[in-house]
Amino acid sequence: MPMLRVFCSAVDALNEWLGNALRFVLLLLVVLGVINVLTRYIGAHLGMALSSNAVLESQTQAFNMIFLLGAAWLLKNDGHIRVDIIRARLS
Repeated sequence: MPMLRVFCSAVDALNEWLGNALRFVLLLLVVLGVINVLTRYIGAHLGMALSSNAVLESQTQAFNMIFLLGAAWLLKNDGHIRVDIIRARLS
């Protein structure tokens, strides 16, 4: 049992570290979104294609990373969203 506790503590520590690291990924996601919007807007007014598929793909990957890795942190901190449709209808 002590080995299992050590493993669980290590996983919890990794989840906390990832949750804190994802704050920077979230900031990157916002910056990429602003860059994407500005380049599309300015490019439309100049009649040029200034936006890049790489920026759009990076924005998508940052969102995926936040969603997938952040779910473990959210679940660990009991912040997950509960949708109890069946339980709400039962007495």
